[in-house]
Amino acid sequence: MYYSPPESGVKTLEFIKKTLAILFELLGGIVRPSNPLLFSRSLLFWLILLSPVFVFGLYVFTTNINVTTNSKTSIMGKTDVLLAEVGTRKIYKSDVEKMALENYSKSAITEDVIKIYLDTLIERAVLDQEAVRLGISISKEEVESALASIPSVNAKISQKYKEDQAEYKVLKSKLIKTQTASVQAYVIGFWLPPKLADTTMTFEETPELSQSRSDGEIALIEISEALSANTPPIEIAQQISDVYPSLRESLTLNGYNFINTKDTLLFEQPRTYIKNDDRSARGVNDSFYKTLFSLKENEVETVIGINQTGGDVIQVVSVQLDGFSSYQEYLQSKIKESVIKHI
Repeated sequence: MYYSPPESGVKTLEFIKKTLAILFELLGGIVRPSNPLLFSRSLLFWLILLSPVFVFGLYVFTTNINVTTNSKTSIMGKTDVLLAEVGTRKIYKSDVEKMALENYSKSAITEDVIKIYLDTLIERAVLDQEAVRLGISISKEEVESALASIPSVNAKISQKYKEDQAEYKVLKSKLIKTQTASVQAYVIGFWLPPKLADTTMTFEETPELSQSRSDGEIALIEISEALSANTPPIEIAQQISDVYPSLRESLTLNGYNFINTKDTLLFEQPRTYIKNDDRSARGVNDSFYKTLFSLKENEVETVIGINQTGGDVIQVVSVQLDGFSSYQEYLQSKIKESVIKHI
């Protein structure tokens, strides 16, 4: 890195140069002294007299070098401070302020705002560290897809901040997927015969099946919207059964037939799905299980059956990571392992 001496250090050097010039001028007449003893005593006298000047100048010069090379200035105009270390990565207050300025005006950045964005930077550093450890990578297409799903609620938010947000959203999702052991979720759906089977049915049955497919497309949208609004799943299933009679016989909640199941307790609590259990290992509705174990808490996703065989709407209630009860517990564990805070 290019180094430039501090201004005060330059002035000190100039002072020493001038002092030396005066000394050599005084001694100029006796470079070849006629009395060597007198010359030695005179030279010793001047060295003793000027030694404090040299010592003081050297102290000031070296002190300014240390101050210049070991300190930084934050964006807010104050001396920068090291706030945290995540492995080999150091997070300074200026790094946090830079991120905050992508969402806030300079005057609105308080210590509370600094704390929020410090936590964000620490989380991202941990995710980067875990991605390297687990060999997780993300593509440009994945980031672009995630970027399209991020709402623009603040006009001040920069494009770079949105792109970073999308990148870490994908990374977090992939990390959760690799660590997921089980998921608790509500699932509302229905099954229909494959569209290819229409040709084997009688003429009278075909209109009924067509009606079921038409009703099913609308019903899946309504189920997704209702689950996203946190409407109780049992109420949603009952409403679908009442409004769409064509779906009533095949309608399921948590995998159980809604009309014929008498034990309503099976509908009142989310169902637990264990990753790599016998059912998922056999590849039963593989797209359903892949989607189920890729979702985060409170996410809602629709899975359409192949050949228009109906579909399911999944609402994840909780995610059990391998050895952890939630993502937050997993994150806090990693922070405890690898993060050093200086505040």
